[in-house]
Amino acid sequence: MNIQPILHNSIPVRKINFNGLPQPAARPVSIDSFQKSTGYIKLEKLYNRLFKMTSQVTPEDIGNIIKKFKQYPKEQVLLVMNKLTGFANPDKIFDFKIWLESNKIDYIENFQSLYSTKKRVYKINQSPVENKKTDTQEEIVKYVIPQNKLLNLNQVFSYFYNSGFGSIGKCPLGGSIYGAVILDARTVNYLQEIKDNNPAFFDTLKNRYKYIYIKDFEGSYNIFEQHKDFEKILSEKLILLDTLKKNNPAKADNDILNLIMNGRNLKNIKNLGLEPIIADLNFNEAPSAVDIASNLSNTFPAKENFIETIQNCLKKKHFSDSEKEELVEYLDKYFYTCSFKTISEKLIKLRQQIEDNVKKYGKDINKIYYSVAKPGKSFALINYMYQKANDISPNRFIYWENTRQNSGKEAYTAIEKMLPKGATLVILDDAFISGESILQSQFNYRPWRNKDSFDIIFASVYSSSKASQRLESYIEKTNNDRIISVDYQELEDLPANSPITEPSRNTLILFPYNSPDNNCAIFQDLYRLFYPSYSFIQSPWIHD
Repeated sequence: MNIQPILHNSIPVRKINFNGLPQPAARPVSIDSFQKSTGYIKLEKLYNRLFKMTSQVTPEDIGNIIKKFKQYPKEQVLLVMNKLTGFANPDKIFDFKIWLESNKIDYIENFQSLYSTKKRVYKINQSPVENKKTDTQEEIVKYVIPQNKLLNLNQVFSYFYNSGFGSIGKCPLGGSIYGAVILDARTVNYLQEIKDNNPAFFDTLKNRYKYIYIKDFEGSYNIFEQHKDFEKILSEKLILLDTLKKNNPAKADNDILNLIMNGRNLKNIKNLGLEPIIADLNFNEAPSAVDIASNLSNTFPAKENFIETIQNCLKKKHFSDSEKEELVEYLDKYFYTCSFKTISEKLIKLRQQIEDNVKKYGKDINKIYYSVAKPGKSFALINYMYQKANDISPNRFIYWENTRQNSGKEAYTAIEKMLPKGATLVILDDAFISGESILQSQFNYRPWRNKDSFDIIFASVYSSSKASQRLESYIEKTNNDRIISVDYQELEDLPANSPITEPSRNTLILFPYNSPDNNCAIFQDLYRLFYPSYSFIQSPWIHD
């Protein structure tokens, strides 16, 4: 049995019912008119559809995979599987938040001040000559971290935590606030470049932060790289373990796996002279099939809880029976949950659509670049996942700093200098819902710009019809800017005659990392059932 069908649309989490599919809820003794209606049946069907959509993984599924590798001891296969899936579960976002707080870390450094167009850099000389940079300061500016190295785990996790997600983000501007740098391979590489070329600047960075290494993360089937073929990487790791075991028969399997998963990174970190705090969130050395299934499964409510919660949501507003029916119909059609895996898969499709479109417009696909406007938002996350899923060179991603309305011309002039003639600049997002954010607060789009300098493609994984219409009407003043989305189906507006009057909160898509702030507030209690903690719900209204 191939794990890819098993994991299709999955969102891994810790808690799961392993006794088969959840049983249908026992019908209440007292049944109101809504429960007697077809609405109740539709909710049961919706539940079963969502359950199938998230493709829960059972211990039996894991057992079938183990059988494919019967040439290895079962315990060994389980140990490798556990190493690979320890971060396949979005719960680890919350676990990492707890770990950060226990180590008194208040924010993750995303290096924005080092690659900003404003060149806000750390200065060694605190008393510069007025209107003149000292030699030391000029040297620091010269070695500002290149833009093509900005996408790493620091940007991704700074989005989760520095934006308040997980209630950890604090202002990193003084006092006893402690920032940290995550030492993934890319960060280690450019810190080494800084150390080689500008040791004074490296010492400034070294003394400014705490440093973290997340054990077993890179090279695994982690939440950001679930486009990988799980069985393939499992086979690769088992073969390598078997080879190293033959050369070191007295060495424990777990020690060899630690070397395989972490050895190179830790060696490079040691060469930098850094002593990181090791974040070991995958310490189960005797995993079972139940543990692996839990790593690969989704937080999912019991059917009784699911249906009861929806009914309670509808009762709170005192809707009429006909209004309840209408909203249940809306839920049945448009309630959608996605996973890190499905997002990665759609990002692969999105790249193909982008390249096909660029060819259609007669442009060179080798001149496609991607803009990361505001790393503190989900732009960093979606660009990071896009780069990983499609194995795209980092030099195709540029940082573009949002500017005030009256400085738009200067901003586009700066972009033109970054891009070659005839380039296409892609603005990636996870979803276009209203379209307002991508046009203004995120990118500051200018339809009157020089259209001959470069094309712009607004690209998203998901899109609503409202957002598409809004974007298309706004960019129609140019002849070569356009919109591409992989999935237009699961984000739809509420019916025109709906009793809900929340034009900015009218979608029902749940991402694995947060509940968007423009989801329908009436069903806020329902969203909670699909996340392991309140930290996954960003909007203040959802706590009411």
